[in-house]
Amino acid sequence: FGTFHPAGKQPIGQGRGFAGKYMKKDAGVLNVKWKEVEPGKATRITYKHRQKIKSSVTKTFKNKKEININELVGGKQKGSIVKNVLDSMLGIFYNFAKRSGEVLRLRAEDINLKDGTVRFFVSKKRSKETFKDANNKPMKDNEGKIITGEYITYNLKDTNPTLWKNLQASLKGKKGKDYIFTLKGSDKPLTGAQVNKILDTVIKKAGVEPISIRGGENFTSHHHRISMMTDA
Repeated sequence: FGTFHPAGKQPIGQGRGFAGKYMKKDAGVLNVKWKEVEPGKATRITYKHRQKIKSSVTKTFKNKKEININELVGGKQKGSIVKNVLDSMLGIFYNFAKRSGEVLRLRAEDINLKDGTVRFFVSKKRSKETFKDANNKPMKDNEGKIITGEYITYNLKDTNPTLWKNLQASLKGKKGKDYIFTLKGSDKPLTGAQVNKILDTVIKKAGVEPISIRGGENFTSHHHRISMMTDA
């Protein structure tokens, strides 16, 4: 369409408006039928599933404050994971419709102990604000592109006291731009692949079978977004 007109939208071929004037000769090129976008495979979990997962994690830790990561997911990884860190990470994923990177980028300075709020740096390509490192320099993603977006703040203390308590405990020994969701003693956040491995393991240990959507089988961190929208 070339323009808005009292008579309604006018086809470019009529030569009206800016597009009609300068794109008339290309009208045939634009006359295409776009292919339908097929939704991908996915899964989701329910509130009852979430409770079973919480109980299973508690049993796995056996009253310990931390365990070797291999006790949780197997393999030969180095480091241990603190229960409060795992509980708060799983809680954040389930209760907030956030991308994996947005959750894993949470740092100590994003938790406001005075007013009970938590802020997320939400990715937006056209935003001018950048996600900065400890030296106040813009950080890049895995593709080498500068991470841009904006901070969005939520009141967590009043809306989910249990999750707030776990998140507070996860701050032990951390300050400023220290990442929250790390293995103990590490200054690097868990990777998306590590999180998906943890999710897959704790779900299987809990005996939970995620609900398949369009043939999906394995539950990932991204599927929390679908779970939240469905539960809502």
